[in-house]
Amino acid sequence: MKIGCTLLVATFLTAVSLFGQGFETSAKLYTNINYFGSTPVPSLFEWEERFIRFRGFTPAVHFYNDEKWVYHEVEFSNLNFRKTEQQLQDVQEFLIGIRYEYGRVLDIDLGEGLQLLLGGAARTFYYRQSITPKVSNRFDELYQEFKVVLGVVPSIKYRINEQFSIHLNTVISPFVIGMERRFFDNPTLFDATTTQSNFNTDFLFFGDLTFRLGVAYHL
Repeated sequence: MKIGCTLLVATFLTAVSLFGQGFETSAKLYTNINYFGSTPVPSLFEWEERFIRFRGFTPAVHFYNDEKWVYHEVEFSNLNFRKTEQQLQDVQEFLIGIRYEYGRVLDIDLGEGLQLLLGGAARTFYYRQSITPKVSNRFDELYQEFKVVLGVVPSIKYRINEQFSIHLNTVISPFVIGMERRFFDNPTLFDATTTQSNFNTDFLFFGDLTFRLGVAYHL
C-alpha cells in the first residue's frame, strides 16, 4: 500500500512541477456525480446505490498553453478510507487515485467567454480491501488492485472573469487495464499463505461515466 500511495503522490507532484512553467495555471475543485446505471471503478468498492450517486469533491490543477491551445490537467480523483463492521467479518477499504488529462481547445465559436474542449484521460488508482473474519471457519483475506482507467473528456468552459471560470464535463471511461492480487491466509493448507495474481483488461460498455461541475481559480 505504501508503494502504491507513494508512487501516485510522486506522480502528482512531478506533473505539477513539469507543467507549471510556461502555462497559465489554475486551481480547480470538482464535484463528481455518477450517472445512474454506470459501473464505478473499482467495482468492489461499495459505492452508494442511488439514482444520483455523489462521489465527492476532488481538487485538480489545470495548465493551459494559449499559443498552442492545449492543456494538461492533474487531479486527485479518489481518496477514500472506510472500515465496515459486519456480523461475520470486518472490512477495511482504502482507495487513492490520480487522473491525468491532455487535450485541446477546439476552434469553435460558442459565444463570448465560452470554449469547447476535448481531452483524453488516464486515471491510475490503487485499491486495497482487507477482510478480518469473526468466525473460526473463515480466514483473513487481502485484495489489491493497481489499474489504469482510460477514457475521453468533452468539456465546456465558461470564463466568468480573469480570476474565475466554470467547467462542465463528462468523463467517459470504458477501458480498464491493470493488476489484481488476492492473498488468503489459510493455515489448513501446506502453504499457509496463498497468492493469486492476474493481469486483465476490461471494456465496460456503460462504464465509469461521471458528470462533473468544476470551479477554477486562475493564478
